[in-house]
Amino acid sequence: MAARRLLIVMLLLLGISSLGAWLIPSQRLERARTTTTTESAPPDDLPRGGLVTATIRVGGRKLPVVEMRLGQQLILRVRADLRDDVEVPGLGLVEAVDPVTPARFDLLPTEPGRYPVRLVQGNRTVARIDVAAAHKPPSAKIGHRRPVKGGRKRASG
Repeated sequence: MAARRLLIVMLLLLGISSLGAWLIPSQRLERARTTTTTESAPPDDLPRGGLVTATIRVGGRKLPVVEMRLGQQLILRVRADLRDDVEVPGLGLVEAVDPVTPARFDLLPTEPGRYPVRLVQGNRTVARIDVAAAHKPPSAKIGHRRPVKGGRKRASG
């Protein structure tokens, strides 16, 4: 008889704890969803661009320059015959590189400028990323006169 009562109490506790576990995590999950969607929303004021891919080999005599426009996405791979860390200090990015595995960066710059690509232990610049301002189509100005074809108009007489 005591075992039967103990079994009933255990089943009641199991049911209550299952109900509590079912209610509480759904509220936490809902809060987490709302914070991640607001934090990871892309900025709307950036121009939309294409994809630029580049692979840089460390050790050349000439400094490679990757040119892109603001709003374009850059996938950059840096290959080296040594083990080091590659950094893009202007963007706060660091990746490891070794003879087998290239450093890989996925960039979407938000400001135009020149960003050096450096080896950390080697203490040298191995490439540069040049981000130009996005090309904006010329807008029609209000009150702006368009030039007349054929030169000046003559006043009639």
